[in-house]
Amino acid sequence: MTIAQSITRRLLAVWGFFAIVFLVFALAAVVMGRQVSPVLFAVLFVLFAGGALYIQFAIRCPRCKGNLGFTIGQAMLPIASRRKPRFCPFCGVSLDEEL
Repeated sequence: MTIAQSITRRLLAVWGFFAIVFLVFALAAVVMGRQVSPVLFAVLFVLFAGGALYIQFAIRCPRCKGNLGFTIGQAMLPIASRRKPRFCPFCGVSLDEEL
């Protein structure tokens, strides 16, 4: 597995988690008649914020430990830009290198 594949896998997992949280919120809004309980809203907000913090602080370059989550994370997703990053912006290691 390459560094890029590892980063992409982790990002897709978090975005899938975001989708589930959003769907639970939308389903709760439909079921509860658009009056979502403040406790449920707080729990979903904390889960969403936790996912954002995970992207910010846990997705790092394995060589230099630079934050790659928000730096190149969006471009690493399969539905993003055509030009994928090829190097770590902090240390220059190739993202095609094996872990």
